[in-house]
Formats: sequence, structure tokens, C-alpha cells
Amino acid sequence: MTRRSCTTNLAQFSQFIYEELDGAGQVDVVYTDFQKAFDKINHKLLIVKTRKLFGFSNNLSLLVESYLSNRSQFVQIENSKSRKFRVTSGVPQGSNLGPLLFVLFVNDLLEMVDCMKVAYADDIKIYKSVSSMNDCLRLQSDLNDISRWCNNNCLHLNVMKCNVVNFTRKRNVISFDYNIEGVNLTRLQEVKDLGVVFDQKLSFIPHINQLILSCSKVYGFIVRNARLFSSSSTLVHLFNALVRSKLEYGCLVWRPIYNCHINRLEALQRKFLKWLAFREDGLYPPRGCDHACLLSRFDTRSLHTRRSLNALKFLFNLLNDNLDCPELLGKLNFFVPPRCTRISQTFYLKTHRTNLLSQSPLSFVCSTANQISSCCDLHWDSLVSIVNKYLNLNSEVS
Repeated sequence: MTRRSCTTNLAQFSQFIYEELDGAGQVDVVYTDFQKAFDKINHKLLIVKTRKLFGFSNNLSLLVESYLSNRSQFVQIENSKSRKFRVTSGVPQGSNLGPLLFVLFVNDLLEMVDCMKVAYADDIKIYKSVSSMNDCLRLQSDLNDISRWCNNNCLHLNVMKCNVVNFTRKRNVISFDYNIEGVNLTRLQEVKDLGVVFDQKLSFIPHINQLILSCSKVYGFIVRNARLFSSSSTLVHLFNALVRSKLEYGCLVWRPIYNCHINRLEALQRKFLKWLAFREDGLYPPRGCDHACLLSRFDTRSLHTRRSLNALKFLFNLLNDNLDCPELLGKLNFFVPPRCTRISQTFYLKTHRTNLLSQSPLSFVCSTANQISSCCDLHWDSLVSIVNKYLNLNSEVS
């Protein structure tokens, strides 16, 4: 959907968990999985919902019905084709309208859930802060409502792929056997959610380990095929597209705060830049060579700096209504000094009980913005101006 993304989904979700874990709490999350969700949408039910729930006019509903009706498909392998068969359910996959029609179909499901919930197409998770068994029972009640809705709407859950994760750092975990129609859900220690691996303690170490392994393989692929390219700038673009894009996906959520993890990630880019220098000069840069010189030579920035810039861009878009995420927007605390002081900061940062909350998306974007509060107005300056002022205040060569 417009103004929403995987990042806004994960940022809203992780911010809630960060805050609960900082308060020594526990959050139980149920990840649902629909069986062939886009293929099983009942056309008649969808048309009824567009009229009753969304107020579609008769002509518009007939247009949607015409779009879905009388569709056929077949399988082709080389020159052989199967017979055609009619498509009586589902929305056209790969189309622009497919995801929108699916969201319209499941919208009433989200409204009936009392617990916290976040959805991205057919990826729906419900979660609740748990302090007693009563909270677990409320979450189970919502799970029962979801199961009944699925049965009434001809859409079924794949129970074997539905999972539950207890996010907590407590020793005494409140354990409850969540179930769907009597089948207990699998309890996981870590789960991949929209491409980001979440572990129970929200350390994101498993995600960082998997990310480094994956990016190292892609880097090796680039080096092995480098003879096909004569320009270093082309190789830089290739690295940025295949490796750096992975290193920055969702980084607002899983951003490392400890130097050991920051250096491990930066080592991937440093290794690539040193290899580029060797390719151009015929001499490999010595151990301990200045990283800033390598960055400047190939006109790039450190991953740490780019994460900060991405945070500023996210905050700018959030404040200027370019992102639709009211849950995060409502948690921003603007700093209003009680008297005239020399302290210049835009946002008020709460005292954290642990280092964990300082890793949260909102803490990161607000603390980054406070670094440029003395020379920048987030409500007036353009995004380009904000980025340039941040770079000017940092010693790294841009």
C-alpha cells in the first residue's frame, strides 16, 4: 500500500517489543500463514464486501466482478500445453489489483482482533504484552476469532506453518500452549519476519550472522566474474546493488549498536574496496590502511554513516506525512525546555533501563536528529539540506 512498506511494518512491531523488553516484560507473538491465500479468495464474498463494507457503487462492483470472472489458465512446458480450465476463486497474482483486492477481503478480519496486529499482504501477526495467564487467554481468544473468520470466509490457515514466539529476557517465561482448532502451534526461538530474523531476546545476532554469510557469497560471485568488467565504477554499482542493498534492508530495525557487530558488517565493504584498489594499482593495500581514504577514493560512505542517513530520511518522511505510520508518529516526544537554556535538541529521549531500548527505531532516529538540532529545522529544511548538514557535522569525507 502507498506510504507503507516492510520497514514501517517492522519498525512499528519492533518498537513495541523494544519498549516492553526494556521494562522487563514479555510479548507473545503469533505468526499466521494462510493456505494459498491469493488463490482461495471467494469472488462472491469479495463482491459482497466491496458493497457492504466499502460502499462501492453498483457499477464499480460490477467492474470488479467482471475483472475476476471468466478467467482461464493453462500450463505450458516448451511446446506442450495443458487444457484450459476456469479460475473460480482467487485474485490475479502479479497484477496491480491483486494485493489490493486481498487487503479488502481480509480487512474485516483485522478489525475484529482486539490485540495488537500488523499485516503486510497475507503476512499477519498478532501480539500482546503478557504479564499473566489472562493475557495469554485474551490472545488465544483472538486466535479463535481468526480461525472462525477463516472458516466463514472460505480461507484456511496452514496450522503447521503458524508459529508463536515469546519475546522476553526474563528467566521465568510465562508459557502458554496457543492452538488453532485444537492443534498446538510450534514455538520458535527465532523467526524470519519479512526478511529480518528476530530472536527471542531481540539481539539480532542470528540475523547479522546470516546476513554476513549471504553477502560474503555474493561478494565472492562478484570477484569471480570481475574479468567481465573493465570499469571500477561498474563494479561499485554491482556491489551496491547486490551486497549493500542487503546490508541496509530493514537496518532501522536490526541496527547493531556494539562495535564488534558494526566492524563485522563494515569489514565486508572494506574488503571490497581494498580488492578494488588492488585491481587498479596491482598492489594490495597494507593491513590497517586508512578506511576513510578508501571510502573517499571510490566515492562512497561507511555503512554506519549510511544507516544514520537512512534514519534521518525515515524521520523526515514520517514528519512530512510521506509515511503512513501513526503508531510511530504518536510516540515522538518533542523537547520543550522549561526555561531558556543552551541545550539544543529537537526530541526528548526517555531514560533507558537497558541498552536495548537505545537500539529501537525511534530512539535511533531521534538521537540522530538531535545531533543536528543546532543547525537544522526538520520542519522547514529540505531532505537534501538535512543530509548535507549531517555530513558536514561528521568528520567522515562524503
